[in-house]
Amino acid sequence: MDSDAQYRKKAYEAYPAPEGGNAPAAPVDRPAQSRETLRHELERTVAERDETRSRADYTAGRLRAIGDAFALEAQLAERREQLAAAQEEYDAIALAMETLERANTSLQNRFSPELGKRAAAYFSALTGGRYAAVSLDRSFHALATASGDSAARDAALLSQGAGDQLYLAVRLAVCDMVLPAEKHVPLVLDDALVSFDDERCRAALELLLRIAADRQVLLLTCQHREAAQIGNRENVQIISL
Repeated sequence: MDSDAQYRKKAYEAYPAPEGGNAPAAPVDRPAQSRETLRHELERTVAERDETRSRADYTAGRLRAIGDAFALEAQLAERREQLAAAQEEYDAIALAMETLERANTSLQNRFSPELGKRAAAYFSALTGGRYAAVSLDRSFHALATASGDSAARDAALLSQGAGDQLYLAVRLAVCDMVLPAEKHVPLVLDDALVSFDDERCRAALELLLRIAADRQVLLLTCQHREAAQIGNRENVQIISL
């Protein structure tokens, strides 16, 4: 008898008999697998249990980090409402901008020809008839056509003095169109003639005197030549500060 069998026999004899002193009614079957195999199976099962427990702990931690599903659903619904409100506001602004663009185009189409006509009359008066026509593009950039010429000239190609006269003519034309004539709104000019030479200044003052027959003109200036040129004219009041 080998040592392993002797060990089992002694362990069996030392194991207390069941209560009542009776032996099992049926013999106990020996396991089909060896002890070594069963030990390996047990170790594998323990390892799988530990791995499963670890995955369960990791999943539980992620769920705690993510938060409650109902809370997430509530946050998602709130974000969707905010997105819908922002989209609605965006659509409203886009529609308003489109409407304003159409209105601006319509206004320019109706406003620009009349504005050019009035500006041309003023520009002709300021230049002694040297220019006969003024046109403005959609951005109100001015072009002038000389008398007897068919090509319009960009304001940037005019001399400094003529360019200043052109934009003074445009400003005066705008005032005519936006200030109600029946209200007699005063026209205020702040150093509008400061860059004009004496000849251009005299022409501008004569034009302003004609305009003053219909509305009050207040010309603010830091120079004395305006007062010297028209200070003795009727209905002209010089106030020195």
